[in-house]
Parts: sequence; C-alpha cells; structure tokens
Amino acid sequence: MPLFLQLDVASLPAGAPMQVESGAGLVQLFGCTNCGALSEDGSAVARLLPPAARQPALMGHDTPLLTPRSIVGWQRYEQRPTGSEWDGDDLPDDEPEEAQAPWEDHHGYGRDMLGGWPSWVQYAEYPPCPVCQRPQRLLFQIASEEGLDFMFGDVGTAYLLYCSHHADQLAFSWQCT
Repeated sequence: MPLFLQLDVASLPAGAPMQVESGAGLVQLFGCTNCGALSEDGSAVARLLPPAARQPALMGHDTPLLTPRSIVGWQRYEQRPTGSEWDGDDLPDDEPEEAQAPWEDHHGYGRDMLGGWPSWVQYAEYPPCPVCQRPQRLLFQIASEEGLDFMFGDVGTAYLLYCSHHADQLAFSWQCT
C-alpha cells in the first residue's frame, strides 16, 4: 500500500490537532490504490508512530508509488461548520441570500485541510474511539486530486480522524457524491 499522508506532529502549527494530545510522533496513512473502493476493511491503514520508533514505511517492489508532495506551509483561515453540524439548526430563513454566501464559501470543500470542521460530502460521520467510544475529531481532510494524486470515488473527500483522549486511535473514511 502506498503512503498517502505523513505528518510530523511536532512540526505542525501551534494548537494544531494532536499537538496537545500527543506532542510528537509521526502520523502515517496508507491506502490501497488497486483495491477498488477504499474502506474501513483494511484497504487503508492509519497509525501513529512514537517519536523514538521512526522508521521508513516498508513497501514491496510492486507497490505503486504516488507522486510525493510536500506541505510547504500552513495558512489559517476562519471556517464555519456546515449546516448539519449545528445539531439540525440551519441558518435562519429570514437572512438574505447575500448573508449566507460566506457560509457557503468557507466550508472547505475541495481542499486539503488540517483540523477544523470536516467538509462532509454527504453527512456528518464521526466514528467512535474503539477505546472510550467518544466521537473522533478531524486530523486531516484530503480532497481528491488536490495534494494527493488519487481520486476517492467520484471526486470525493477522505477524512483522517483521531481520538482526543487516545491519540493513537485513528480512523479513516471517505465520502463522494
């Protein structure tokens, strides 16, 4: 399985996800590029390596490689959750259309993103932590063919989530239209 994403937690911006919970380590996400649809059945694997255990990803000689790309910087922006994240309360109907435009412009669709509110393509889906059953939080969102040369379904978006109480518990999911 090729490496889809690798994040050095210690080098993330101050206040970024996992910095408080973990402080250090290497997050890695691997995905099968010839398994058809990626799913939670083992065709994608996420892990947090402790700082002392840094090791290169072992891949077979026939593992297809994706074009490596580096994240060269982070840009913070104000983000609002989508309407479904407000516990069913949408924006008030009496607001003019112009007032709703920023809501639509700041949802993050079609972009890779560290932390924040996931830009769910279909519906909010926070898997529970296998240890404590609390809903997991977004660590990184991967848009199809944005920073990674891979398409999740039909121009979908992938989500790497983690537990804020058990940082080594990672989950992967994706949605498309």
